[in-house]
Amino acid sequence: MTDPRDISLLDTARSLDAADPLHAHLDAFAEAPGVTAYLDGNSLGRPLRDIPEKLAAFVRDDWGTRLIRSWDEQWMALPMELGDRIGRVALGAAAGQTVVADSTSVLIYKLMRAAAAADPARTELVIEAGNFPTDRFLAEGVAAETGMTLRWLEPDPVSGVTVDDVAAVVTERTALVSLSHVDYRSGALADMPSITAAVHASGALMMWDLCHSVGVVPMQLDEWGVDLAVGCTYKYLNGGPGSPAFAYLRRGLQGVLRQPIQGWWSAADIFAMGPEYVPSGDIRQLLSGTPPVTSMLAMQGMLDLIEESSIEGVRAKSQSLTDLAVRAYDELLAPLGVRLLSPRDAALRGGHVTIGHPDFRDVTRRLWTDGIIPDFRYPDGIRLGLSPLSTSHLETVTGSSRFGTPWSPVTSERAAATVLDDIDARPGSTASLLRTLVGLFLRPLGGWISAADLVALAGDLGIESAAARTGIARLKQKGLLIAERSGPIGYRLNPAAISMLERGDRRIFRMREMTDADTWCLVSFSIPESARSIRHQLRRRLHWIGAGVVSPALWICPGHLQAEALQILEELDARRWATLFQASAPSSLAPSSRPRRSGGTWLRCAPSTSRSRSL
Repeated sequence: MTDPRDISLLDTARSLDAADPLHAHLDAFAEAPGVTAYLDGNSLGRPLRDIPEKLAAFVRDDWGTRLIRSWDEQWMALPMELGDRIGRVALGAAAGQTVVADSTSVLIYKLMRAAAAADPARTELVIEAGNFPTDRFLAEGVAAETGMTLRWLEPDPVSGVTVDDVAAVVTERTALVSLSHVDYRSGALADMPSITAAVHASGALMMWDLCHSVGVVPMQLDEWGVDLAVGCTYKYLNGGPGSPAFAYLRRGLQGVLRQPIQGWWSAADIFAMGPEYVPSGDIRQLLSGTPPVTSMLAMQGMLDLIEESSIEGVRAKSQSLTDLAVRAYDELLAPLGVRLLSPRDAALRGGHVTIGHPDFRDVTRRLWTDGIIPDFRYPDGIRLGLSPLSTSHLETVTGSSRFGTPWSPVTSERAAATVLDDIDARPGSTASLLRTLVGLFLRPLGGWISAADLVALAGDLGIESAAARTGIARLKQKGLLIAERSGPIGYRLNPAAISMLERGDRRIFRMREMTDADTWCLVSFSIPESARSIRHQLRRRLHWIGAGVVSPALWICPGHLQAEALQILEELDARRWATLFQASAPSSLAPSSRPRRSGGTWLRCAPSTSRSRSL
């Protein structure tokens, strides 16, 4: 039977598509047989329908007929001309400051290394601890090469880096701050002009990674005073797998900064073949070797579409798509214990929305086989990458509505019990304090409290009302609280959370230490790869109750925790894959009754009588 919420969402999607001024552009993209919903346009954009014909013409004419003459006729200037076009269409950059060249990693290294050497008195590089691995790894490498110090920003993982985060760490020792315009995980959109200004106020240089924003978020690099930037072309610019990246270098820094990979294409006179290297004084100085001409072809058609639509029009469609995805999450996925890992405000996020659930690795595999293509991100996130010119509102809802359907009975029926033990939070954080309030007061109050009273209680602990409401929303998303009106608006404790809170009571108020006479409990399990998410949850929850690792599939805990270990196995429906053993401490025994030796340790072991074996 169709969920009425699905019908409402589908009707909304159809209405939005009917009113979409960019809807006709969907026909410009190639068909993907077997794909119902492509939700990964922020990782690899779809190819345009005319790419095969353009590639064939390139092979037949530019390469096959003109041969090496095409270098003089068009290819020599292509990296700069294409860079100028990207700058005009998508970056807010005047000509002569953008060039298409190497991979993203190579260009980041070139600019980062050049900026690090700009002022010997400045000895620190600043980067976000959660930035994309390439950015972080390169920063570590540059710091190691130069002897500089890395300063790590640790912002909120959902809302992303703020100007206050940056202002708190930059000093007169800062050489370069390197950040992503759009966070590759949450989609959080950084305040580029304000952060750039704060960095400049300290005298440092500012570099932006534009991989998740170019082609979907308008920007004004020149007007905002950006020094350096790098972006890829295979996401929203649809350049194809491995298409080259682009680099932006502010005109005032050209001929001042010196990139470290000195190749013949960046020489002042390429064909002089002179005895020493003299760099070009313009944007060509960022090149090194022969540019990948063939890989520059596909993105040109996408730039045509973006220019025709305007980057502002693309952004408006992007915000409409992501707003609809968030609505679909609220109506269809939040009740299943799925978490929203992106900002709710469309003005504060880029072109993708991220949601999280412990089962999403397995869910992604199943969705792919059904023609729904999202993007999984470790440890438990799915990104909905909605490329505006190739994605419809209907496709967005069709894909989002399928996220609940492929889950096994274990994950769907037990979602509340599973996710309720997953509210781990930093001690003293808003989420941790609110959970403590719920555990201490909500049960004695009968399980219900008004929203105003809960916010007031949080205020007594020094939590501002806005932060309290955000934290309460998170506890609601996690399934700990259920919205319920009893006169005023309020929240009821989820009955499925009682066992979790009772386990917490035992550990906090009735903590028990082992004695020499106590037994040990060994938990051995062999869980198939198809239930990988259950294996992950089992290990996490055994760790939470205080169990330790003997080997990945063999855990040990005090004997008095055996009941809790069994309860965890039961809630995860994992008993059929596990066996529990009781083990006593070493003791003096008669030869006939001595236990066997295992791994250098003498143990008296017997299968638990409270559990049937099923190895």
